[in-house]
Amino acid sequence: MTESNSISSNLRLSQLGSAGAILNFTSPAKKILVSDSMRFFPASVGYGRLDYLIELIPSKCGGKIIPDENYMVSNSGIQSVLDVLKTLNSTIDQTPPLEGPRRFGNMAFRTWHNKLRTISEKLVLDSFKNNILVSGSEIELGVYLASAFGSLQRLDYGTGHELAFLAFLGGLYFLKMIGEPTGEDWLLMFSQYLKLIQRLIITYNLEPAGSHGVWGLDDHFHLPYLLGSAQFLDFSNPSSEPKPLSSAPLLKSTLDPKAIQKYAAENLYFNCLQFIRQVKRGPFHEHSPMLFDVSAVMSWFKVYRGMRKMYIAEVLGKFPVVQHFLFGSVLFPWRDLENNKDLPILGIDEQEDNLTSDEIRLRELNAEHSKRFSGSTRSAISGLSSSASTVKAPAHDSQIVTKAPWAK
Repeated sequence: MTESNSISSNLRLSQLGSAGAILNFTSPAKKILVSDSMRFFPASVGYGRLDYLIELIPSKCGGKIIPDENYMVSNSGIQSVLDVLKTLNSTIDQTPPLEGPRRFGNMAFRTWHNKLRTISEKLVLDSFKNNILVSGSEIELGVYLASAFGSLQRLDYGTGHELAFLAFLGGLYFLKMIGEPTGEDWLLMFSQYLKLIQRLIITYNLEPAGSHGVWGLDDHFHLPYLLGSAQFLDFSNPSSEPKPLSSAPLLKSTLDPKAIQKYAAENLYFNCLQFIRQVKRGPFHEHSPMLFDVSAVMSWFKVYRGMRKMYIAEVLGKFPVVQHFLFGSVLFPWRDLENNKDLPILGIDEQEDNLTSDEIRLRELNAEHSKRFSGSTRSAISGLSSSASTVKAPAHDSQIVTKAPWAK
């Protein structure tokens, strides 16, 4: 984010939830309907605020660990977020998966998701009634909450849904409903969300949404790797780049099952590695070559910097992901960051909710076909750095060579 954009974005952020402010909330809707609209996205207030969050939150998490069950949250708003996640977790118990083998997700997930969509606004209202809930904010917050737990139509979960949860927490933060969370607060909220999503994936066999397959970072997640790498850094000196903690484990330990078990409860990066080893079989360098490459990087700062660049390029910068992001009128608006005017909306909304499963599948197949003939995803990811190092697989495995996107 440029200096001018940062200043402009912060001025706009400071207006939210201010005393006496009259905010006209509207139900968030799609604005990025065609790929040409991507050129407007980085200029939007919505993008500026998302970029602000992925800079702010990791810096708060630096040097912190995920707190245990004895941790006292810093304010009641944080506890309200945890209560929301606890309520949604209990609805899984009330919605058991349908019996029988199913390749593309369990249809009971649609029942669970319908429950979520039905209660999301009321859940926000009831959970935050003792906080400074700006009148009407549940209209936008409820939609971001309902969008953060996978697709009802496609029975999948991916970084676009993770982005919606970031918007939900960000909206609460901008409206001062969760105060100024500590690093431990942020980590606790994200870790409980991650735990819930992992349970949903296993319970309902959710497919990866828009996954690059073995050439992607992870089938489902990205933010935990950004925050988890930041946990091993010291951000105390704002005038210099963060430094790795002396207590940080070596990066090669991310391949060690014992180290993963040791750190999974306190670090989001290792937590995701533990989940991968739980749900995948076979040599790690074959099913997760990108993470295998990262284990050879020499600095946690380089990993953090690479994860941030990759998030901007592969999540905020990709039409298949952000076409599903919803823009309201207050929290994440589709307005120009500089002049606060509405940005153009190109194309015709497809109204995905009305598509049949066959139409959705056909569209995905067409998109996959186009991707194959427009350059490999692997090349796009590797292009994040000017050069890439090669890393050999363990001697006991087949000798393959892969490329880390930010290794130099």
